[in-house]
Amino acid sequence: MIIPGYHIDEQIPSPEGVQVHRAHRITDGLNVVIKTARTADQEIAARLQRHAEIGALFHFANVANVVELIDRNDHLHLVTETAGPLSLRAMIRDGSVTRRKAWYIMRGIVAALDELHGMNIVHGDLHPGNIIVNPETNDVKLIDLGLSFVIGQASQTESMGVMEGAVAYMAPEKTGRTSYVVDTRSDLYSAGVIFYELLAGQLPFAHKDMLELIHAHLAHVPPLVRDRAHDVSRSLSDLIALLLVKDPEGRYQSAYGVMSDLTLIEEADADAEITLRSRDVNERYTRSSTLVGRTAEMASLRAFLEEDDQDTTTRILSAPAGMGKSALVSAFIRMAQQTGLTVARGECDRSAEVPLSGISSLADHLVRAILRSSEINVEQWIRDLTSELDSTLATVASVVPILATVIDIRPQDADTISAGDAQRRLTAGLLAFFAVTTRRVPAVLIVENLHWADDATLDLLEMMTRAERSHRSRLLLTYRSDDPDISASTTERLEQLTAEFETEHHLRLEGLAPSDIDQMIASAFNLPDTEHQQLVAAVISATSGAPLFIEQYLVLLVEHGALTYDRRTRQWQYHERARPTLQANDGLRSVLVRRFSAFTADQQRVLAVLAS
Repeated sequence: MIIPGYHIDEQIPSPEGVQVHRAHRITDGLNVVIKTARTADQEIAARLQRHAEIGALFHFANVANVVELIDRNDHLHLVTETAGPLSLRAMIRDGSVTRRKAWYIMRGIVAALDELHGMNIVHGDLHPGNIIVNPETNDVKLIDLGLSFVIGQASQTESMGVMEGAVAYMAPEKTGRTSYVVDTRSDLYSAGVIFYELLAGQLPFAHKDMLELIHAHLAHVPPLVRDRAHDVSRSLSDLIALLLVKDPEGRYQSAYGVMSDLTLIEEADADAEITLRSRDVNERYTRSSTLVGRTAEMASLRAFLEEDDQDTTTRILSAPAGMGKSALVSAFIRMAQQTGLTVARGECDRSAEVPLSGISSLADHLVRAILRSSEINVEQWIRDLTSELDSTLATVASVVPILATVIDIRPQDADTISAGDAQRRLTAGLLAFFAVTTRRVPAVLIVENLHWADDATLDLLEMMTRAERSHRSRLLLTYRSDDPDISASTTERLEQLTAEFETEHHLRLEGLAPSDIDQMIASAFNLPDTEHQQLVAAVISATSGAPLFIEQYLVLLVEHGALTYDRRTRQWQYHERARPTLQANDGLRSVLVRRFSAFTADQQRVLAVLAS
């Protein structure tokens, strides 16, 4: 191969579709590595181009820098500095990683990630093949930024976690099967897998099948490192376990936090008690899914699940927009699932063209949960439905189409009945479906957004709340109490529905208490005491305590430079004078309008379409 300006020294092993050569630049003898791909191989060529684009923006100390990208004769040649003679993958395979060398390598990986993350870059494909080690100096450098991106400039597919990269080292959110975005904490998970492999001599998950491996990253907790390597200290084993937490919010938040704890562990006695994450803080403000406050509401919902002698098996949850209704429901679902209950969730759809959209989605979700369960006798459930619903089964299947895929349903007789009789038959069939199903399957049924419900849905739910308790289920109904588009008739129906429940059975969310806001800010920013109190006061005065409003307001403060992270002191700072002023009573709308105005015209048009 001939590449102008370079002399090829040797070809080295490489993945399919890429040729990799060691070479040197003819003008000054600079040692380089050249990756070559055909431009026709669009996916591989795109990775080389992405690496070159990121490399052109920054100069790195712990990452192999890009020299140039050459486009010649239908081939792309990415030229980078030589990072070192050996990949970590090769060192692991030949067994040359001693315990002492492992410490140097772990610290080197974390230092490289700290540098990248300080530039808002996510590596995106961290694994031993992309880590180069100089065995003489123990210097570590990262290579291959082909899947990297700059936070805030990532495409939608990147931020949502398209499954690209080495699956064995992939964070759960990288699989695209969680609600979390890919960010710097995803790299920290990958680092945890590498540390595990270095110390335990094996990967945390050894599945050969890719789907099983993905499921393990999502759902399985590996044995502790010290259970597989008894010479590893408890503190180091716990550090790696924290890196491997499924939820990014429970993971280490920063490479600096990991480095601080590695230093403490290395300098301490093997059996010393060390408090981990004492200096760990996220360098970027990210929305937390952790429920803040709502202690009384969660206690009421917990009692709702646990008490068998309830006067009613229904709870109502209402709140103005942005008050955290969805977050509370999500926390309730997690609590219900931990008790072993089956949870089914349906949402009323404002744009639905047919009635009973919320009931249809609820029943569909319930059937799918039953089919997924290993503890439910599906065949007996089918026999019960077939026997007890009888002639109404086909009618129910018209609203719950998934039933026809698991039950042999006889075509409905073409007898002529009035529309009113047809609706009554459907209502009776749906009531019987839920009664039969939840009698055999203890369940929590959740119907959300009742402010968009049609009359048929509200009629059915009223009957379900009044039905005798012949089954083992709980029913949670939610709605937005300040929807400006809600009809007068729907408002009246909701008032009639909620009037039947005692105060303790109707949870009305209000703004967070000042102490909750204080906790919310303390968990996100490690501010000096004075600045912390100033920020809490500013948030309280500028918001109604609505969690969504608070989150958007904090984002606005970050965007305006009123909240900044200082990497020199490793601390957040609040600048009161830089705080943007809001007009009195503008509330959430003012904050969202300010943020919306920062988007380009094209982006605003897309958001308008998505919101319609």
